[in-house]
Amino acid sequence: MGDILEYIIGGSLIVLGLLVGRFPMLLSGYNTMQKEDRERIKATGFIRIVQYIFIWMGILIVLGTFVMKRLGLVSEIGILIFIVIIGGVIILSFMQYKYTKDLKLFNKGKSTSLFVIIFIIAIIAFIIYIAMPAKISADNESIKIEGVYGLTIPVKEITKAELLDELPDILFRNNGVSIRNLHKGYFKLKDIGNATLFIHADHKPFLIIYSQKSNPVILNRDTPEETLALYERLQY
Repeated sequence: MGDILEYIIGGSLIVLGLLVGRFPMLLSGYNTMQKEDRERIKATGFIRIVQYIFIWMGILIVLGTFVMKRLGLVSEIGILIFIVIIGGVIILSFMQYKYTKDLKLFNKGKSTSLFVIIFIIAIIAFIIYIAMPAKISADNESIKIEGVYGLTIPVKEITKAELLDELPDILFRNNGVSIRNLHKGYFKLKDIGNATLFIHADHKPFLIIYSQKSNPVILNRDTPEETLALYERLQY
C-alpha cells in the first residue's frame, strides 16, 4: 500500500478536480448561493480555475512521485506532496478572494475557509513531526529515545542486545505510525511479539534491545556504523 499511496493521493485530486467541474455544488457554499450569484460565479470562470488547480496538483504529485522514485529520491517525496498541497491551498484561497469577494459565497465562507486551511496545515505539520527520526542518545546510565513514543531504557535493566539483518514481519500496529519505510511506535512482530520500533526499514542493520521492565525495543540510526557503535557500547 505504501508504494502506491502517493499515486492514490494524486489521483484523488485529479478526480476531485473533474468532479468539481461537473458538479459545482461540491464547492463549499455553492448550494446556499442565490441563483443570480451562481450564474455570476460561473461567468467569472472561478469554477474552471478550481478544477484546474486540483487537477494540476494531482498531476504534479503523480509525475513528481514517478520521477523522484526513478532518481532514488524516495525520502523526499513527502516534501514534494507537502509543497504541492500547501501551494495549492494558498492559490485556491487567493483565487476565492479574487473571484468571490463581492458574493455571499465569500462573505459566508471566509472564516470556514481560513479554518480549513489552518486545519490542513496543522495535519501536514503533525505528520512531518511524527515522521522525523527519533533522537537517540546513550551514556553509561541509560539509552534515551526522544520524540513521539520516546522512552528511556536504564542500562542496568538491559538483559540482551542483538543485531538483526532483517526486520521480522510486522503483524499488527497496536499504536504507531508507518509512513513508507519509517515505523515508529508499538507493533506486534512475528516471532517477537509486542515491541516498540524506532526504525527506518532501509537503514540496516537493526538493533533489538531486551530489558526487564519493557517490551523489546528495535531501533537503528542513520548509518550502519552508528547502529553498530551503539550495539558495541551495550556489550560492555
